[in-house]
Amino acid sequence: MAIREWLRQLAAGIAKLGMVRPPEYQYVSIEDYVQDRGTVFKGGARSLTTEEKAVLAIARIGQRGSKSKQCFYNSQMLVVADTSRQLIYHEGYACGDVGFPLHHGWVVLNGNVIDPTWALGAAGEPVWAKVPPTWEYCGVAFETEALYERMLALGFAGTLLDDYHNHFPLLKEPRLNPVPVLSEEMTCG
Repeated sequence: MAIREWLRQLAAGIAKLGMVRPPEYQYVSIEDYVQDRGTVFKGGARSLTTEEKAVLAIARIGQRGSKSKQCFYNSQMLVVADTSRQLIYHEGYACGDVGFPLHHGWVVLNGNVIDPTWALGAAGEPVWAKVPPTWEYCGVAFETEALYERMLALGFAGTLLDDYHNHFPLLKEPRLNPVPVLSEEMTCG
C-alpha cells in the first residue's frame, strides 16, 4: 500500500473510533491532515547539479552536522542555514527501511528529497538526493518565514504538525478532500 493510502486508512480508523474533537477541527489527526494536504515523493537515486551541490555544501557548513533521531531539528537547521532560500522544509510521514511510515521532517530542493537524518549505506551518510527506490515520503511544505516565526516563538526547532503547544492549529484549516473511509486492508509497501 502506498504511503498516502496508508495515512488515509489510519485517519479513517481514528475517525471510526469516534474520538471526540472540538467542532472547529476539520481533521481527525495529523495523519489525516498530511494525507489530505501532503505531496508524495518517491525514492530513486539521481545526481545533483553543480548549483544544488553548492547550495547543500553551504547549508551543511552552516548547519554543523546532523544529529541522530532529530529529523525536525536537522531539517529545520539546514533550511535556516540555507542563504540561497532554495531549501524547503517538509514534514509528514516517511516510509524507509523500517517498513511503515514514521512522523518525519526533511528538506526538498528542486522537487527532490534531501534527508539529513536518515542514513544510507554502511558508511551512514545522510540521504542527499540518493533516496532508495522503495522509500516514500508524504509531507506538507512550510514557508521558511513561518518556520522562522515558529522557532522564535517556541525557542527551539521541533515538529510543526504535532503542535500541542498551540492546540493543533493546522487541524482547524479547511479540508481539501472528503473525510477518508476505512477499508479492510492496511499494510505498507
